[in-house]
Amino acid sequence: PNYDYLSPGSRSNIPMNIDHADSNFPKRAYMASGTERWSIQLGRDKLSWGTSQTGSLTLSGKAPYHDFIRIAGFFRSFSYSGIFMRQEPFARQNEIPSEGPYVPPVILRDDDGDPLSPEDHYRHWQKALVIHRFTMRPIDSLRFSLMESVGIAGYTPDLRFFNPFMVNHNYYDFTTMTFATSAEITLTPMAGLEISGQWYMNDFMLPQEEAAGATEPNAMAWLGGVHWQRPLGQQADSALLKLGGEIYYGDPYVYIRESV
Repeated sequence: PNYDYLSPGSRSNIPMNIDHADSNFPKRAYMASGTERWSIQLGRDKLSWGTSQTGSLTLSGKAPYHDFIRIAGFFRSFSYSGIFMRQEPFARQNEIPSEGPYVPPVILRDDDGDPLSPEDHYRHWQKALVIHRFTMRPIDSLRFSLMESVGIAGYTPDLRFFNPFMVNHNYYDFTTMTFATSAEITLTPMAGLEISGQWYMNDFMLPQEEAAGATEPNAMAWLGGVHWQRPLGQQADSALLKLGGEIYYGDPYVYIRESV
């Protein structure tokens, strides 16, 4: 999005310059279909997973929109959701790698046939995120979810990434992919009370990797929360009293994956 309207040269929220206008509209535009057992959605919308009120570790809902296709199935004690999401290939100047395994492997050229600069080359990468999530509910008061995602840059994902039962980590290509997994648990021991926890892993150093001389740090995050609510009246539209708190911890390298 173009946020030049926040610059000192803009004295109001009325765009007086084309550079001050946000042309990324509409923020919500999709088509969807489904039944009580399945659904499919294609287009642009917000996405959020988990019960956190401050932001999930996987999909937090903080972004104004995502462009995606989502397929979901629902059963009594089990549900599945798979998402293919396009990512905007934007990066700040200090986020662009100049050497190493994350320099784009495909040489792109401009209209005159000259190779693009490293900065322009990096910004022309295709980027996508493929996520699948399995949720189990053994009893009504307990829900457990497992998620796996793979970020892909440099080429268009092929059909193998749409296999809902494949472990995407087994497709791992160090130069073009980054992998993550997470687990969530939600417990409602009594009416109005919810206890939840999330764990997210972007990278983990195995003993044999450390023995071989690898130096990449662990990249994990944890989020825990307790929330309670109670209606202040007997009517269906009565106001709710809500109390709760959350605690978060993340390793410095989580989501970075060696500057991917």
